Amino acid sequence: MWVTPREEPQSPDPPRDVDAELLDEGIEIRWKNPLDDGSSPITSYNIYREKDGEEIEKIQEVDSETFSHIEQQISSGSEYLYAVTALNEYGESEKEFTSNITVPITDDPDVPESPENIDIDLLIDEIEISWERPLDDGGTPITHYKIYREENNGELKFIGEVDDETFKYRDENISSGNEYVYAVSAVNEVGESERVYSDALTVSEDHNDSIDDEIEDLIPRWILDREIPLVPAIIILSGLILFIIFAIMLYNEKSNY
Repeated sequence: MWVTPREEPQSPDPPRDVDAELLDEGIEIRWKNPLDDGSSPITSYNIYREKDGEEIEKIQEVDSETFSHIEQQISSGSEYLYAVTALNEYGESEKEFTSNITVPITDDPDVPESPENIDIDLLIDEIEISWERPLDDGGTPITHYKIYREENNGELKFIGEVDDETFKYRDENISSGNEYVYAVSAVNEVGESERVYSDALTVSEDHNDSIDDEIEDLIPRWILDREIPLVPAIIILSGLILFIIFAIMLYNEKSNY
């Protein structure tokens, strides 16, 4: 009696009927399970995205019982292409692509969303504020960012602005013992976003003193005892180091003869 040999398990076929549709809340990608699971159960699906002809990248992985995904991080005027693959324990299928979808430019642009992930950091004599680009520019490009500061629970005041490709700002006008809160907003041709606020940061009374102590630890005591100003002291110390290095080199050169 002839018995048909059992096929070795392998990666599955691609998902079927992969499609994408533009909705109010984003782009929905849909698919159906593969015709052949490769003789091993499907474990998950990978979703890939290509934006405006750039390199395709994986954006999401969903379980084997999920057959749709809504992509919300989309931009007006951009063209998107999606692909879905099926996975089992033996590997990943080939990609099955959707048709291209172009997100229309909004007829009535709005102000952008607020910047993301604002953070502040105390440096030697200034505070650095950093942030990330908003998820939505409101349908028209961001032109710049505005930075605000609140000092000791006082009035929030505008202190500066940077262009749309800059995501940091340094505030040099700070004082020991004061508490600071910062806010950043994004601006496009329509207007200004809501501000996003940082946590409060207090500059300790001994902040500058502790920094001076760290610098003094690097300078020989005999220089400090003579009360030489800091900049000349550094110049003297640098010259002394260079002299020692030169003397060692000269000694080594004479030793070779």
